[in-house]
Parts: sequence; C-alpha cells; structure tokens
Amino acid sequence: HPASASPPIFGRTMNSQTGVEEYMLFDPIFKFHENTVENPMPDGGGRLMKITQNTPEEDGQSGQIFCSNAPRTFLNEDHCKLSFDPLACFNENGVDKYGNGRGVVVCGSPGEVASDFTKGVIDGFDLKTKTVGHKNREIYKDGTFTQQKGNIWWYLALTAEDQLRQRMAWALYQIIPIGAGGGFVPRTEYWTVYYDIFVRNAFGNYRDVLKEVSYNQSMAKWLSFLRNSGVQYSLDYEDELHFPDENYAREVMQLFSIGITQLNMDGTNKLDENGHLIPTY
Repeated sequence: HPASASPPIFGRTMNSQTGVEEYMLFDPIFKFHENTVENPMPDGGGRLMKITQNTPEEDGQSGQIFCSNAPRTFLNEDHCKLSFDPLACFNENGVDKYGNGRGVVVCGSPGEVASDFTKGVIDGFDLKTKTVGHKNREIYKDGTFTQQKGNIWWYLALTAEDQLRQRMAWALYQIIPIGAGGGFVPRTEYWTVYYDIFVRNAFGNYRDVLKEVSYNQSMAKWLSFLRNSGVQYSLDYEDELHFPDENYAREVMQLFSIGITQLNMDGTNKLDENGHLIPTY
C-alpha cells in the first residue's frame, strides 16, 4: 500500500537526550513468517488464520489470512511433515479448514522466507489488495494493485545483481504467461510466486519450467484444469460422468512447446514433398 512510503503520524515526543522532537509512526507492513520447502510452518499457518478470523470486513473484503499450507508436489514432498497440531490447516476443494488434532500434512513452498525489514521494503508489499465486491477489475483504474505488483517487479528487475537471470525470466514469462482472470486478481502473492518459477529456472532446462508451471495453481485456474479428473474417477467418486478438461493439454503443446507445425532448426516451417506444412501431431 502506498501509505507505507510516508506513514501517518499518530504521536510525537521530545528526545530528552538530544532535545530533538521525534515522531512515532504507524507503518502497517506485514511480517512474513518462514514457510520454505525445508522448514514448513508446523501448523501450516493455522494460528494466523485463527487470530484474524474475526477481523472486520473492509470494502467488502475479509481481513482473515489464508492458510499457508502449500499443496504437496514434487517440489516439496521430500520435506513435508505430518502435524497433529489442532490448528494445523489445509485446503479442501477451495475451503480452508483445521485438522482439529487429526494428522495434517504441512508443506512449504520455494523461496517463502521470512521478511527482513533491515533490507528495506518494496512499497509495503501487501497480502491482498482491497477491492469492492464484483468491481475488483476497477483496481486497474485506480492503480493500487498495478502499483503493488508492478513495484515489486520493477525494483527487482532494475536493481538485482543477477541482471542476466532477470532478463531470461522475463523472456520465459512471455512464452508462458497467465492472465488476470480466474478470481485471484487481488492477490499479489499469486503473481510473484508464479513469476519466481522463471527466475529460479532461468538457466535451467525448459522441461523443468513446463513441469513447475503445470503444477502451479495460478496456471491451473487460468487454463481451467484445477481439480481436473478423469472419466473413471468421476464415476467412482462423484457418481457422475464427466470428461476431463483438455484445454491445458492442448495449450501446452500448441503454444508452450512443440507448436502446431514441424520446424527446421532455423525456425522455418518444414514442408512435405507436396509443399504442405507438416503437423506436429
């Protein structure tokens, strides 16, 4: 929130030793706890959920913090832990719940380190931008959300010491972007977590990039395969027949990898003996 740049003054006093008038400032910046792959939060963030559950709504948005327990994937499964903390939280079908003493698998996520204010603050990085009900798209007009996620990106892209990595990450994101749909527009962390995939893998293997993207919730929402299931699963567990969403399967081939026609090493189209384009599949 921009207010963090010049916090409001709520009191002042005189320093008895220096004789200088000093001000007490209010700076509403969140402190983030460590929830890394190697050291996940023992309760998955359930206590923070509990503490903030009665936070009054403001501009139509609840102040409750979401469960921080990350989904179990190939990225973190070697370090996930079984927690019997009664406040250990988990997400089930999009709803945050408590384990109430039952075993809950808690997992961290890559790079989710504790915040360190001694290293400075990038525009007060907020958890969730305030919006008003269905008018959340209006946020692009008044600039709040654009500034929030934009300032983080600009700061790192322009000041980071690993400039080649930053440029490679930006190039990779142009190939595999996500849009502003999917119901998660107000949440800055969704975007930064997704973009970090390209920062981490800037000098790695493109297959690793595709694999991480395929397991990412933001991409799952954007290309509609979140909680996707096959025909047999729907019959066995949901007692109904529906077919899996193949949107992402098509996109990952046509747009993110092999394309729709075979290419030569110089990027030109391969042609058959009749001069026609050769489909890749």
